[in-house]
Order: sequence, then structure tokens, then C-alpha cells
Amino acid sequence: MFRWLLRVVGGSRSAPGREHPLASQARSDAVTEREAAAGPLATIPELWAGDLLLTLLQDPVPGVRTAAKEALRTRGLIAAPELLTALNHSDVEVATVAAELLGGLRVPEVVRPLVVALKFNPRPVQMAARRALVGLGPIAVPVLEAAREDPQYWVRQQVAEILAEIQGGPRPAPEPGTVTS
Repeated sequence: MFRWLLRVVGGSRSAPGREHPLASQARSDAVTEREAAAGPLATIPELWAGDLLLTLLQDPVPGVRTAAKEALRTRGLIAAPELLTALNHSDVEVATVAAELLGGLRVPEVVRPLVVALKFNPRPVQMAARRALVGLGPIAVPVLEAAREDPQYWVRQQVAEILAEIQGGPRPAPEPGTVTS
């Protein structure tokens, strides 16, 4: 999906030759070193830098996680491949951050993966995907219109509510005899 972008920026999965100094810094035992590595990693357009930022999202120190999130936000479209992978991460917090950041990219290519996350991911990721889809606004409408007929009631209800929020209308009433959450 974003392969053209990787060709343009020359991204690769691993650092050529020996390890980049920022990679060593991001793996440091010192919290301040890891936190300081996040910002400069955002400027490196290669995939290994994005992968390290995803690893930093799992750091036990909140400041490191925040710095990694901001660095991924700074990367913009270059972070799309890592964020799309992270959307299905086993760590719910990482997947939730990925959904939030994908919504900020404002490109149509992220809409389908966010709808899939709305259907199948754990509830915190579903809710982050929902917020991201609302934030995407009109960009998300064509895919959401197609998802209106989903066999799962909860997904249909979420899609209807998202479309109502995007289009500025009232929230739809639930179907009779159903429980909403």
C-alpha cells in the first residue's frame, strides 16, 4: 500500500553495516538515553527506525512511551507501514496508539485497516479506531457506507454512529430489542 513511499525515501528494514548509534541509544538501559533517542529516530526515514519506535512504545517508563508516540506522529506518512503493523500488535496499548496515529495521517489507505480494527480488535483498540474514523471525516465515508450492512450488530451500530458524527446528524436509535454498549 505504501511501497511507493518506501521507494521514494529509500526505507529498509535493517540498518546497513554496523548498528546506527541511535539504535544503540534506543536499546540503552538508561531511561534518559531511550527517551532522548525517540526524537532523532523520527527523522530517519528507514523502517528500522520506525520499528525501534514501536519497541519504545512498550517501554515500562511513561516518558519514553510518550516520546516514542510523538516521534511516530512526527514521522507522518513515513510511519504508515509500522503503524499498520502495530494496529494488530499483541500489546493493546501499542495497537491503540497505532489506531490514533493512523487517524492523524488523513489518507484513504488507512480507512479499511481501521474498519477491520473496529470489527475484530480488543475493545480499547476498537474505540481508538472509532475515534480515528470520526477524525478522518469525509475520507472515511465511502468505506463506512460499505460497512453499514455488516452482519455484526455492534459494528453496524458503530458505523451508523460514526457516519452520523461525520455528517453532523443525530445519532441513530438502536434497533428494538438490542443492548448497546
